[in-house]
Amino acid sequence: MVQWRSATYTLLRSSEKYFKTDMVYLAKGGFWLVVGQLIVSGVSFGLSVAFANLLEPDVYGTYRYILTIFNFLAIPTLTGINVALMRAAAQGMENSLLLSFKTRLLWGFLGTLAGLAVALYYLAQGAVSLALNLFIISLFVPLFYSFEVYSYFLRGKKLFKQYALYHALSLAIPALILIGMLFFGGNLTVLLVSYFLPYTILKGLFLYLTVQKHMRDSVYDPEVISYGKHLSAMGIFSIVAQNIDKFLLWHFLGGAQLAVYTIALAPISNIEAIIGKLDTLIFPKIAERGIGELRKNVYRKGARLFFYIAVIVGVYILLAPFLYSLLFPQYLESIRYSQALSFTLLLSLPIMFVSTIFTAHAKIREKYYLSFIGPSVKIALFAILIPLYGIWGIVLSLIAFHLVTCGANIFFFKRIEPSQPLS
Repeated sequence: MVQWRSATYTLLRSSEKYFKTDMVYLAKGGFWLVVGQLIVSGVSFGLSVAFANLLEPDVYGTYRYILTIFNFLAIPTLTGINVALMRAAAQGMENSLLLSFKTRLLWGFLGTLAGLAVALYYLAQGAVSLALNLFIISLFVPLFYSFEVYSYFLRGKKLFKQYALYHALSLAIPALILIGMLFFGGNLTVLLVSYFLPYTILKGLFLYLTVQKHMRDSVYDPEVISYGKHLSAMGIFSIVAQNIDKFLLWHFLGGAQLAVYTIALAPISNIEAIIGKLDTLIFPKIAERGIGELRKNVYRKGARLFFYIAVIVGVYILLAPFLYSLLFPQYLESIRYSQALSFTLLLSLPIMFVSTIFTAHAKIREKYYLSFIGPSVKIALFAILIPLYGIWGIVLSLIAFHLVTCGANIFFFKRIEPSQPLS
């Protein structure tokens, strides 16, 4: 075993001259992140298959619409505190965890009030079932979102094994319960409670375990809340942009077309989630280094990432028809949309890499600009193209959004002044 570890270590170190990065750190942390995300993605994909084959498209579309409304309810809960906490944890200010939890819990009740207002609106419109379901999910908002702070704390502390385990369990167990409930019928209320209740309980348990095991000192970052509020304000447009497509599609074309789009997006989202774990891995490293040092190799690494993703996209486009014929026979219409959506993956990682630099180094002005430019373009294009072209309008909007966002990130990255590593 010792010889095997030594040989692996030597191999990783020798490969660094080709990959131009710390391969030992990447392998050690990345292993757990990838394993955890593979479990989550596998269960999530299995859930998509179950929904596609056990639930009518219109019912599934309504289910996704309700989850979209729930995502909008995150806006008042100060979602940006998560990233601010990750930065504080990376710098050793561990008591920021409890402060972040209490703040998000308090603000979460605004999300509940907003959800109840939306439920009353639909009740007034005569949509009793939809109103009831929105009322139920609104009650989960404060705890659902405040409990999740533990995961960002673990990521900031580079406790990737613990994070991956908790993350996998918190998503896989509710998903498996939900799959089981699908075999007993398609009642939306039962399905929603079957997901939200165990998810919230598990998140609460993992927050408790994180505090007991990993919070060692009483130091907290005095800027964690103020920086988190800035990031939350920046994220409002992003939350709207990430969900407005499903909102508009449901209203203009109905639940069945939303189900077609959801199934088209499912493989792309899972691939992006697996690849996106690189963000978790590199954030602590980027937070420790200055802009000048990062600028030396960011474009080279971005180009390399683009090439790797291009290979993945090419393979996916070839396999998509077989995949859908086998797993989603009722949604063959989704194939062409999914193939087109795969091109958005090409720019996702380069954008993520540069965006992480801005976040880790608290470049608030640049973050404000970027949080407005890209999402504004996306929202405007969705509003114009979805009523005209339906799902194809979404595809065109997303490709344009990624191009604009990539260009904007590069533009602002070139303009920021070099800085010293954060202490």
